[in-house]
Amino acid sequence: MNAFPALRASKYLSILCLALFALSLKAQSGTYASSAEYQGMLEELHAPAPSPIFLATGVRPVSEPGLKVKQQNTRTTLTLKTQSMQITIDRQAATLTLLNLQTHASWVFSLADPTAATPPPIANITRQQNNWTIPLGDTTLTLELLHAGMARISVARPTPALAQSPQTIHIAGSDPCFGLGERFYQAALSNTHFDVRPADRSGEPGHNWSYVAIPLVYTPTGLGLYADTVFDTNFNFNAAGSAFDLRVANTPVTFYFLCVPNPKAILEQYTALTGRPENPPLWTFGPWITALQGRDAVLEEAQRIRTEGIPASALWVFDELDEPNNLGWPFWFSSYYGDPRAFNDILHAQGYKVLGYVHPYLRERMIPYPTPSPAYNRGVAEKLLVTGIDGLPHGPMFEPVRTGNLDFTDPRTVDWWQEMLTHAARDQAWDGWMEDFGEYIDDSDHLAAGDGTRLSEVYPLLYHKITSRIVLALNPNIVSFARSGFVGTQQFPMLWGGDQSHDWKRDTGLPSVITAGITAGMSAYSTWGPDIISDGYDRELWLRWAEFGALTPVMRDHPWSRPKNSVDLWHDPGTIALFRRYAILHTALLPYFATYAAEAHRTGVPILRHLVLEYPDDPRAATAEYQYLLGESLLVAPVIEQGAVTRKLYLPKGDWVNYWTGDHLAGGADVTVPAPLDQIPLMVRAGAILPFKPENQTATLNWSDPNLLAGPLVWKAYPGKVSNTSTFTLPDTTAATLQTTQTNLTITGTSPTMRPYEVIIALPAAPTNLQLDGKPLPPGTWSYDQPTHQLQATFTATNFTLLLTP
Repeated sequence: MNAFPALRASKYLSILCLALFALSLKAQSGTYASSAEYQGMLEELHAPAPSPIFLATGVRPVSEPGLKVKQQNTRTTLTLKTQSMQITIDRQAATLTLLNLQTHASWVFSLADPTAATPPPIANITRQQNNWTIPLGDTTLTLELLHAGMARISVARPTPALAQSPQTIHIAGSDPCFGLGERFYQAALSNTHFDVRPADRSGEPGHNWSYVAIPLVYTPTGLGLYADTVFDTNFNFNAAGSAFDLRVANTPVTFYFLCVPNPKAILEQYTALTGRPENPPLWTFGPWITALQGRDAVLEEAQRIRTEGIPASALWVFDELDEPNNLGWPFWFSSYYGDPRAFNDILHAQGYKVLGYVHPYLRERMIPYPTPSPAYNRGVAEKLLVTGIDGLPHGPMFEPVRTGNLDFTDPRTVDWWQEMLTHAARDQAWDGWMEDFGEYIDDSDHLAAGDGTRLSEVYPLLYHKITSRIVLALNPNIVSFARSGFVGTQQFPMLWGGDQSHDWKRDTGLPSVITAGITAGMSAYSTWGPDIISDGYDRELWLRWAEFGALTPVMRDHPWSRPKNSVDLWHDPGTIALFRRYAILHTALLPYFATYAAEAHRTGVPILRHLVLEYPDDPRAATAEYQYLLGESLLVAPVIEQGAVTRKLYLPKGDWVNYWTGDHLAGGADVTVPAPLDQIPLMVRAGAILPFKPENQTATLNWSDPNLLAGPLVWKAYPGKVSNTSTFTLPDTTAATLQTTQTNLTITGTSPTMRPYEVIIALPAAPTNLQLDGKPLPPGTWSYDQPTHQLQATFTATNFTLLLTP
């Protein structure tokens, strides 16, 4: 995006600073709480209007030097124009019109008090360089043009009473809006009334709340609005989702307006402001399997997974308890494990990563025992916990005992937290954990840096950022998976879709978590995965959930309450076979996932994508629900109706190929495809060439190998019906190009090293001629399977050219 050179330069500097932070933390004699980064966060939290951008990145956006702005000032209007956007202020109507010069889309902002009968006119607008001061009654607006496609408006009021009263603006446009974080009921924002506040109200009908709430909205036509505030915001959309009221609880407040060519560019600029997703270690993209109920049971399951030939990179052992260090979930499964380090070392020797469990609060007693908790007592005695309106420690209220959240705005608490995490990551050798909760801060709560009105939204950011900074300095390959989030947390842990009910309900069951993955991606959360819920009795539902989980970036099963005879991986030979099949597919997609994870790290565009991110000019793509893209070329449509054996879905314009059958389908319309119980609808964009690991090697991969993308590679080519050229490039620069013409088909490949290749091509008939680097391939190195319509060729090379003539 050449329109934003200064912003990108500042972002690259911040990324470099973040990369060097782990080394500096190791080298310094102090703790994270004594670091300049943390001290800067504390200082910001005490400001009148803390900036989530600064809290997330430690950087304040600055304007592009020498930005050219054309100004036209008349008695009634002030018009400002860059190469990408035009802003027109109507003095009499007190409105601001934002016009995207690249897409011709526009928003109209009503700046005046909506309760006023007649808005006060804007009289005297003053300019200083590319800043304009706009007086509006008792409110002062400061407009700054930062870049050709980015403006910032700050709203301030003169007295504390006014500053602490809500501010509402109205925005009207003609295009549907998306965003607001991970949401569960629908991806579109039509008829949505939403409080942007991380919450946990599991089971509430309608699911109009979010664990991950983000004050970002944008359109397919490249208009975006981000509210940079720690205070409550509320969005109220019309029936079309194209106009909304935005209410902010306090001022001053700062808004960022974005004008870019498309929604992917919105995410690029939003994450340039708030931070890009981490590029996770490759073992993240292997299946994670839950193993519980003590040392012997877990070791037995670990061996069974290998015996059954099920790929798995990690075991999740969330019931292994270490109460003094706040590790483990104590309900239902608590069993004996012995020395944690010795136990984890055994699993490491078997090739597994080992995941545990942490959360940010302490319990009054050592559940499941009645013994008082020494950790909790220390937190109370030293005043290290969040307190409620009664002055007592306050945390989640559903627990059977009193709880208290850790106060991450107190450096002494952060030091203590660092001791706990160091024990887990270094001494016990955990490879990661579920980083649960973070949503339970009330407005009436008290923390060292203020009350909950200022800190409830930002608490998840403090929790996950501080945790990530500490543990990644100890081990850069640790992976945590969080439930809560706010602005900036897309940088840190992997995100999972929270808690659902084991049913088919659109608002709380399987369909809801599909929407969660899609909408999380719309707010730049890239490495995402659901619970494959394994605590119900509906076998069909479990199978459909496992299929869906496999076609997300992180495949992880989750037996939660585990009632007797509930359906899980080990329920019967059929569940084992289906889980194995989809675990193999998920693992084979490792090069594909890794490539798009690297893209997310560079650009902020997620792995799992709403159709509108790739097809912003297609109105039908904007309305699609319960289907999504993995990267650019795979379209997934999970089955969400009980008893269904077909699935109706929308295919964007173009030619598509059914992954399972090879059938070609025309896009730009709804289609109905087969969906037998063991088959999730999966479509491939025709003309694509995609990388896979060999399926017969997926169960024996060495997940600790830093060169895991090297070695044998499968290229699967899906030629279209028209001439086309498509290239796929892996993070290690290995690449393949598929070129289709009316007379032949050519695949060229390059690699930094010699490697075994398998090339699989979907063809209606066997070719008449097949050459590798200008010479015929020997008969024993290729074959054509008529029932599947697939050609398969194997050879070893560094670079190659494969030529086929029909």
